[in-house]
Amino acid sequence: MRQKRHMMQDFIDVNPGEKAVMGLWNQFIMKYRNRYFADCHMSDAVKNFVVTNTSMLIRCNLRHNCILHLINMYRYKCIDQDVVDQSVRYLNKMQSYYDRCQEMLRRRKQPLDLLPDSL
Repeated sequence: MRQKRHMMQDFIDVNPGEKAVMGLWNQFIMKYRNRYFADCHMSDAVKNFVVTNTSMLIRCNLRHNCILHLINMYRYKCIDQDVVDQSVRYLNKMQSYYDRCQEMLRRRKQPLDLLPDSL
């Protein structure tokens, strides 16, 4: 796995976010290589990858890179358009949820102004 990670770093036409997503994808596939070993398993693999890694993809700002990865898989006919659509909708929904939670946390940290303006 270390050798594959090192080989990925040699790509010069790929941005760091794309490399990070490819690394996550490779780790996921290696971890579940007995479950996903043929083209017919790619749709399930993608769906499970997105659900399993949503938190990291969003926290590390890799959502767009993941969507690009999904589109490339679609272009190479590894997955169909419905899988891309479902995955993107899920990522967008979770991004929206994450953003709302972050906003709530920001508001909590602001001091409350309990005193009236004129005393």
